[in-house]
Amino acid sequence: MSRLYMTHASPGDTQAVTSYLHEPPTHHLPPHDHISLEDCRPDNSCRFCGKHCETPSQLAIHLRAHTGERPYNCPFCDYRATQKHHVKSHLQRRHKELVPDPPPQ
Repeated sequence: MSRLYMTHASPGDTQAVTSYLHEPPTHHLPPHDHISLEDCRPDNSCRFCGKHCETPSQLAIHLRAHTGERPYNCPFCDYRATQKHHVKSHLQRRHKELVPDPPPQ
């Protein structure tokens, strides 16, 4: 598998954070367990790049781009995602024959 990565660093920050793309992380954490209090600011801005998010949950999702965390996984293959609905879309596209149809409303 090819190794694609991005390095992120905020101005004045001495530590760069590398996010590996197309390679699942070795840890299997539930959502938000990997985010520390120092990553969150009162104004919901990212400590890595300064991006402002409207809510703490949006910030948590954004931080996964920097940490490489992909807490949601496909039960049928090695696909991992940063958001639950990405796995749902993956299941509908790639494993349609294995997933039962949702009940009619």
